[in-house]
Amino acid sequence: MQKQADVNMTFESFVELYEKDVRSKLKGSIWCAKESIIRLKILPYFGKGQLCEITPKDVNDWQNDLNRNKDRLVWELEEVEAEI
Repeated sequence: MQKQADVNMTFESFVELYEKDVRSKLKGSIWCAKESIIRLKILPYFGKGQLCEITPKDVNDWQNDLNRNKDRLVWELEEVEAEI
C-alpha cells in the first residue's frame, strides 16, 4: 500500500488506501463490483470504527445482518452484475 495502514485508523480510511493500492490492478468492471459491495454493505457497518476496535463478534453480527437481508442482497448483487 502507498501509505502504511495503522490499526488506529478508521475502516473508512483503510478502504481509501485499499482503493489506491488495488483499483489500478483490476479491470474496471471488477473494481465497480467490489466498490459497490464495499460502499453499500461494508462501510455502513464498519466505516467509522477504528480497525483495532473491530472484533470477531462485530464481523459475525455483520454477517448475521447480511443473512437476514439475504434476498435483498442477492437482488442487489444481481443488479450490479447486470450493469457489468
